Amino acid sequence: STNIVSNEIIPFNVRLCLVDRSLSDNNSQKQSSSDSSIRHKSLDMQYYRMKLSISIDEYTSSIIIDDILLTLNELKSHIDDYISIDHIELILDSLTNYLLNGNKQLIEQTYEFILKYIEKYPQHSLIFYSTYIKCILSRNLIVFQMAIEHFSHFIIYFQSKSNELFYILLKQGLINKIDVTTSITQAIRLLNLHRYDPITYTNLTSTISSKIATLTTTATTTTMTTND
Repeated sequence: STNIVSNEIIPFNVRLCLVDRSLSDNNSQKQSSSDSSIRHKSLDMQYYRMKLSISIDEYTSSIIIDDILLTLNELKSHIDDYISIDHIELILDSLTNYLLNGNKQLIEQTYEFILKYIEKYPQHSLIFYSTYIKCILSRNLIVFQMAIEHFSHFIIYFQSKSNELFYILLKQGLINKIDVTTSITQAIRLLNLHRYDPITYTNLTSTISSKIATLTTTATTTTMTTND
């Protein structure tokens, strides 16, 4: 009796086949759409590279600057979609040029683009390190002051370079005769909050403070020696 084969006929369900076929078609369309999207992004980046390839200086017309601002703002809207580090490398020289030679509006918008990018992709933040250092080392006071304004933001993403950054900022502040202590204090506070640990918090605070004191002395001595 246990070996009796059931003669029950299982009904053929056409709708299940249609669903399976529909899912298969949808998956194919998604794959095709994904491939198309990748190609589209590649084409887009070449377009932005071309639009942002214009080198600027103090004599660049406001019409060109306005066009760059529009392009940069449009590109910024794509960060949430996906912009790879390879894409950034294509326009890095242009972004550096805007920070070093742009007017205040262009410099600020370039910083906004960079900060939004590294907030979204912090693992790629160091690609902008040399660019930011160039801004701190700039003899253009507007460029230097705007770099100071964003110091506390960048220090979070450049923590592995924090000692070097503090030293360079202190030294350049003394050379340019600009007070940078507020920016440094704010940066230390943010670093403490970012690294907060109930056990080591006190030790960390004193360690950073002592490092800054040492760096200040070193920077002052170096600057005085240079001036002499």
